[in-house]
Amino acid sequence: MCDAESESELKIKDILASGSPSVSFEVFPPKKDAPFTPVKDAVARLAQQHPAFMSVTYGASGNAQANTVEISSFVQACGVPALAHLTCVAASRDRIADEVKALRASGIENILCLRGDMPKDAVEPPPGHFSHAVDLVRALRPSQFCLGGACYPECHPECRHIEEDIAAAEKELDDDSESIITNERYIYIASILKGSYIKKGAGKLTISDKIDQIVTNRILALPIFVGIMWLVYTISIGTIGDWTVGFMNDTLFGETIVPGVAGMLEGMGVADWMVSLVADGIVGGVGAVLGFVPQMLILFLLLSILEDVGYMARVAF
Repeated sequence: MCDAESESELKIKDILASGSPSVSFEVFPPKKDAPFTPVKDAVARLAQQHPAFMSVTYGASGNAQANTVEISSFVQACGVPALAHLTCVAASRDRIADEVKALRASGIENILCLRGDMPKDAVEPPPGHFSHAVDLVRALRPSQFCLGGACYPECHPECRHIEEDIAAAEKELDDDSESIITNERYIYIASILKGSYIKKGAGKLTISDKIDQIVTNRILALPIFVGIMWLVYTISIGTIGDWTVGFMNDTLFGETIVPGVAGMLEGMGVADWMVSLVADGIVGGVGAVLGFVPQMLILFLLLSILEDVGYMARVAF
């Protein structure tokens, strides 16, 4: 027999969040009218290996589901957190409610929400049944259980194309697929960084965090971005940028370089048409092009400042 331990009450999300390597076992409950002893003996032996948790299946199409609660309870009696599978497509909402009550009464804290296999000869879920695992997650979310889910690495067998799964994810998460992937990556990186240093004033928003809340706000982000881009354009193309173009074209080349070249050629006795070609045509033409260089430099300088302070990376997602 097993003796209950406090570790069995841990939620799996906390175990996985610890960052330590974890090993788990999966247990299949006995079928209807099959003896429990062999399964319990196997659970007791596996518990001696101190796994992070044991998951207990629900049975194909809900078969042997009545035994899931009993085996899950025994797993926790052996001091191992139990993850009880719960499929929804083959059970009515009332039956799921009863299963959840039984799990709660047995002290089970972790549920793996699954759709399960469609009943034989059924095309759609029967009336009053859940259609997808996400519906079960929504229904159980207020219950304070630690909820898990499963997914196919490519796409669901009943999905005609992976683009449909992506579109469904976008609809559920109200975001584009690139942002979903990138956001999850950044959340994972942030979790690693959080465990590697102690931040002074933890729990308080920094100035950077407060700025992020404003510039990445779903409503304010776009008008703020437009305003910043308008300011960049005004500075680089108008005002300072326009002054640099005038200085280059009118002052530097128009009043200094072009007249200087023309005077030098005239002093050498070069024909007037050649003076005009070289001074006004070649030198003046080059000056007209170079006149825009400071303007472009100002534009790229301002954009690089926005990049260096992290604004461009923030608004990109």
